Amino acid sequence: TRRSSDLGHWVTSQRQQYKQFQIKGSTSSVITPERIVKLEALGFVWDALEMAWMDRYQELVQYKHEHGDCLVPREYASNPALGLWVNKQRQEYQRYVENKPSHITPERIQQLNGIDFVWDAFEEAWMDRYQELVQYKNEHG
Repeated sequence: TRRSSDLGHWVTSQRQQYKQFQIKGSTSSVITPERIVKLEALGFVWDALEMAWMDRYQELVQYKHEHGDCLVPREYASNPALGLWVNKQRQEYQRYVENKPSHITPERIQQLNGIDFVWDAFEEAWMDRYQELVQYKNEHG
């Protein structure tokens, strides 16, 4: 509806004004500390992308709790968005280590490392099979 569209534009404007306020201070923004407090009291989300990232991260933490690892299949039927997100984190990390533009930050890398995120699933799978072969050879000669 028109009303929700207008509200959406207003919310976007508040986020833009907040960013400007953070960079340049209150003199260059129509948003004030009082307005910030009011919006935050409502649970206003200043960075929707960061919130979406954290939502997926929490889903990954839950996945690890249930499965014991962070190896979410790319086409994970129970949560397709999580499988795609995990794959995207690996892609962004690869770009980061190659010094290419990337959306992943050192803070996000640290968060993911903190839950034993596997950055190279193919290498992990190869090492698992190799260890199985070593064990087999040790047992059977």
